[in-house]
Amino acid sequence: MASSFQYFPDHDLIYIRYAGTGRAIDYLRVVAGIGYSRDIPKDANRLVDLRELTGFSRDSLLLMKIQARIVEQTLRASREYMSVVVAPGRAGQEIAGSVFKSWQQLDTPVIRRMVTNMQEAGALLGLDAAALDEILAHAG
Repeated sequence: MASSFQYFPDHDLIYIRYAGTGRAIDYLRVVAGIGYSRDIPKDANRLVDLRELTGFSRDSLLLMKIQARIVEQTLRASREYMSVVVAPGRAGQEIAGSVFKSWQQLDTPVIRRMVTNMQEAGALLGLDAAALDEILAHAG
């Protein structure tokens, strides 16, 4: 699977992209990369792009470890922030739904939403069309 993330400080946004077959190890790399970066605020909004995710392999033990690492990161947030997942396809919706379900009982400052297109995501994140186009054009 291809995975990447990039921080856009002008929008206080981390753009995260997954493509192909999702694997827990790629999810871990993104989570760790964001967590260890001194340049990315832990409470920056997140836009998670699953538009090109075609499937996923489950590794429940590693996913639980990753979720624990994310909890540690969210506890360092100084305010609430949004995590918006764009999942138009079944694979993305299934994995995002599973992750969202695992967070239901946890008290974190993260407001999670799943949408099916970028325009909805942009609206939730307060990004106009031009800002969203700029982010997607410059995302690595």
